[in-house]
Amino acid sequence: MSFFCDKRRKINDEKVFWWLKTRFIVSNEGFSELLLDVTCCCCERIYFPNAFSPNSDDLNDAFRATGIFTGLLSWDLSIWNRYGEMLFKSSAPLDGWNGRKNNVGEAAAAGAYVYRLVTENRNHELVSHEGVFVLLR
Repeated sequence: MSFFCDKRRKINDEKVFWWLKTRFIVSNEGFSELLLDVTCCCCERIYFPNAFSPNSDDLNDAFRATGIFTGLLSWDLSIWNRYGEMLFKSSAPLDGWNGRKNNVGEAAAAGAYVYRLVTENRNHELVSHEGVFVLLR
């Protein structure tokens, strides 16, 4: 005869959710096995700068996100000017905007721009991040 128990406990630390799963098996001979399994879910922490300066000095030359992207199933970043024209779009978290239309066209003017990021986490929830940043020339 054996007994199997599987317990899960959710530990919430801001936007990071950890599942602590404990399993133990008891047989006629007594305690035989204990397993601890810690799993991280939805562990995205995404940060955007509030300014960047694409002047080829290798300091802040691209506008891109930083942080922890594990747990993301999709990534859709777009950057817009004040007239509603989309200047950049990317589906790769490590891609950044270099201050030119579609990263190859004419250099954008100094000023304020809007970004919008829509991600999908492991729970298939869509999460939206929006903000304003300044391009410095």
